[in-house]
Amino acid sequence: MHALVWFAIERAKDKGLSTFSLASTIFGESPALKAIDRFSLRSSVNTDGLEQFKRAFAPRWHPLYAAAPNKAERYLGLWDVWQEVRDPPPIQHQNENA
Repeated sequence: MHALVWFAIERAKDKGLSTFSLASTIFGESPALKAIDRFSLRSSVNTDGLEQFKRAFAPRWHPLYAAAPNKAERYLGLWDVWQEVRDPPPIQHQNENA
């Protein structure tokens, strides 16, 4: 995967593109998200693999967007997304014989 992404970045440079998006990742440095996480009842397994993978390409991180009716709901929504990325529920397999 590293070679594939690196190849895409190099082709983007060859075409004169000034930016290349690795898409998004969670913002684990947010003090508000960390505070909410400490008070939650969910267990955190701290799976930072996606962020670690993207760090290998030395990206310039910058926030994209998040919207909610107010700050409290925005932080709760961001925390929920953060938890789902860090600790997703197990995949439910349907019984094919049923």
